[in-house]
Amino acid sequence: MSFVWLCRRTDVAEDASAEAKVLTVGQEFKLKCTGSGTPLLKADALRLDLPAEQKYALKVLKTLSLEAHQAEFVLTTYQTGAVAIQDARLTDGVQSIGLTGIELQVASVLQVEPGKTPEAFPARPSVWMWWPVQVWLLFAILITASLLVVAWVLRAAARQREFLRQLEQRATHLSPADQLNKDIRNIAKLGDFDERRRQLEESVRWYLALKLKVNVLDQRHPQPQKLAREVSRAALKSAQLKVDPALREELSQEIEAFFREVRASGTEASAPVASHWESLEQLARRVITASERCAREKGGP
Repeated sequence: MSFVWLCRRTDVAEDASAEAKVLTVGQEFKLKCTGSGTPLLKADALRLDLPAEQKYALKVLKTLSLEAHQAEFVLTTYQTGAVAIQDARLTDGVQSIGLTGIELQVASVLQVEPGKTPEAFPARPSVWMWWPVQVWLLFAILITASLLVVAWVLRAAARQREFLRQLEQRATHLSPADQLNKDIRNIAKLGDFDERRRQLEESVRWYLALKLKVNVLDQRHPQPQKLAREVSRAALKSAQLKVDPALREELSQEIEAFFREVRASGTEASAPVASHWESLEQLARRVITASERCAREKGGP
């Protein structure tokens, strides 16, 4: 003998609007089924049998009540659209009751824009959904900035190691001042003025590098005034100069004057070559004097 119960939802009123009756996937709802002349099913073995094509249409989450003529359940559904359950049977494994009147309207939980295909996740790794895109962008900027800082530090360290290696190769038994004075005497014997000027500038740069441990060997250094201040500031930072503003200012002025004259002597072709050389030689020796004064005030050799 076949038994059938008629089912209706009890979580919404029967006269509620169609919109109010719409469920979403996974949402719980209550269903009450009633009938007459039906056997009493065993609650501990109760299950819902559905056709294979509708196996996700209904799932019993909880049995609220079970009597001979009625039962009430908490269910959910995982099927979207219009759901009309056909051939559903409530059974305890021995006896069963057919269920009718189960018609649902189920909406997706995804917000789909018109004309677009619904997606379970955005088109990016799901881990990105933990924070907004702006947070990931900030992380990317911080990481990039950190890498740039590390690269700059490593490059500066590499340049400093190369500079110290050059100083070690350049060093002689003479002091930097004696070596520069010797270079000046040898350079003065050269016939070509431009060559003398070039070699004297190189020798003064080496003197400053050896004496103050400041890298001024790059011929592309900035204008004389900026170069002089960089030498003074870098030497002070490396503890090669006494913290005496007057002495440091004097050294800065002498360095600026020498390199300014080097540049001027390469462009003023109308002036006598001999006078240019005498001026350059005098300025180079004044750089030595100012540097040695700073060293003596500091207590150096």
